[in-house]
Amino acid sequence: MSEYAVENGQEELEYVGSAAGATDVMSVADDIRKKLNIQVDWYSDRQNAKESLRFLKRKMENLHVLIMMSGIVGNNTRRKLSVDEFRAFTLVNKYAPLIFINSCDSDNGKVFSILHELAHVWVGENSFYNAPIHANFGNRGMEKFCNAVAAEVLVPTQYNIQKYIGLRTQIERCLRDC
Repeated sequence: MSEYAVENGQEELEYVGSAAGATDVMSVADDIRKKLNIQVDWYSDRQNAKESLRFLKRKMENLHVLIMMSGIVGNNTRRKLSVDEFRAFTLVNKYAPLIFINSCDSDNGKVFSILHELAHVWVGENSFYNAPIHANFGNRGMEKFCNAVAAEVLVPTQYNIQKYIGLRTQIERCLRDC
């Protein structure tokens, strides 16, 4: 796909590796939302995780991120991919980054994994995501960072603090006026 992109005049994708060495989770999550063209509360219009996944996939594909999903080994329908072995992986490429999602995972797991893997694209590092396995390897810091970015895109801290403060203010006003 990379060769095809180059042959057809596609420029390098500037977001690939744009967060290399980054430590500010919020700014990377903000940049991802900006590039995906999604609002901070993008999830509020989605009815469930399956719809959220479709929405995110479409947004990522618009950025030329290749998304593949399968739940079997090769063409063998009797050999399912185990979520215990891996949830997702990313092959980072400046022209055609690829995210593979294990379709045997839950819908919520797929949503988190696709955002985790997209964070890897921003950082510019390939990954093979399975949290329990990564806990024993030296790239634990990178995995924590990508987890934090994915979580921030899913559950934006500042937005939820503002919603909480607004709700608290309404409750206090109601209690005072009742």
